[in-house]
Amino acid sequence: KGYYMNYYTIWPGTYSFQGEIKSIIKWFKNLLDVILNEIEEKERIANKCKEIGICGICSIASDVGSITVNYVANSLGLPGNSMDATVKSTNKHIMRKTFEEYGDPSPRSILVDENTDLLSLRSEYPIIVKPIDRSGSRGICKLESSEGLSLAVENAINEGFEKKALIEEFAEGEE
Repeated sequence: KGYYMNYYTIWPGTYSFQGEIKSIIKWFKNLLDVILNEIEEKERIANKCKEIGICGICSIASDVGSITVNYVANSLGLPGNSMDATVKSTNKHIMRKTFEEYGDPSPRSILVDENTDLLSLRSEYPIIVKPIDRSGSRGICKLESSEGLSLAVENAINEGFEKKALIEEFAEGEE
């Protein structure tokens, strides 16, 4: 029904399936170039969406995409999650602090960055090292001992956008 109202849904990957979608994507090429190549440039994307006059925006299971989508939605007065909820759901350190604030159980964790003295940390192994702001298991490492801790933290920090990582206790169970 939206098609007949001149509403289009654009998402990465659809251009290879139908010629009609190709023409729509060509029409939105400037916007798509920004979104696909520079998703973290929220303000630029919001400005382009305002220029085009979008009436809705969503993300498909991507933390980085959620941040940008909700920023755009909030900037343009469209339905979306608040930026507070978005940050709490995409930043693992802030998420853990929120769990703690409301009494929800969560693995204990320590926030670290490149300046953290890892030798002074006391952790019970096994532990998990992960970036605070990535998804899809990017930069995650399980360690059974302190051997490899520096490299695991360095990798997690380098993988993340904010260049910070969590060292957290390992919790047994299904993911």
